[in-house]
Amino acid sequence: MTKAQKKFIVGASIIASGIGYLIFTAINISGVYYLTISEALAKGAELKNSDVRIEGHVAPGSVTRSLKDMYLTFAINDETGNSLNVDYHGIVPDGFKEEHKVIVEGRLTSDGAFTARSLTTPCASRYEAADDVKPHS
Repeated sequence: MTKAQKKFIVGASIIASGIGYLIFTAINISGVYYLTISEALAKGAELKNSDVRIEGHVAPGSVTRSLKDMYLTFAINDETGNSLNVDYHGIVPDGFKEEHKVIVEGRLTSDGAFTARSLTTPCASRYEAADDVKPHS
């Protein structure tokens, strides 16, 4: 094996190791476990100090906002009737409305509430046709 081949193998190994490390790190950072409200409530204490992502619909009449402090509290429901109270501090997405789907990411507190550090709303309505629009023939 020539000196150039050895350098190539060493260089390729370093690059491959670097890429592997970046992939592993990215998976760990974005690998937050996704739960339903029912699963989150059932696991309760098991989720202490764990980041989780939960999807639900904003319960009607549950939203309380403090614009000054950028603080929001609300409840989310699932199709089985389970509910979870959510506390969120930050910018509220434009699509956040009662009865709309939201995804919260954060931690379940010991008192059974959920402290969200991120709040997202899917934008499906932007891509759906309006009811009064007829397709071209």
